[in-house]
Amino acid sequence: MLKKLTITIDEAIYEGLYETVGPRRISRFIEDLLRPLVLTPDLDKAYAQMARDEAQEAHALEWADSLIGDLYFDDAYAEDAHRKDAYVEGADAEEASVGPTTTGELVDEAW
Repeated sequence: MLKKLTITIDEAIYEGLYETVGPRRISRFIEDLLRPLVLTPDLDKAYAQMARDEAQEAHALEWADSLIGDLYFDDAYAEDAHRKDAYVEGADAEEASVGPTTTGELVDEAW
């Protein structure tokens, strides 16, 4: 069901819309712009649609993989990572338990 809406905009904006979008298309143009901002989207459908775009998915994966070099590694982080690796590989639970890092802060076992 369509509803009529009267709005007031600057003359320059109207002229730009008229030239860019064309006559009798302004309502649809504004509706298309506002729809994702005011209606709750169906996220599952949107994510499925994005996942079907293989080129974009490849670009996103490349971008995400490039971030790995941006991580800040310090001695405490490296020590924590080593304990996590040991825990995952099945090392003794004592070896991977909560304990102080090289900076003196406690490390939580709930990774």
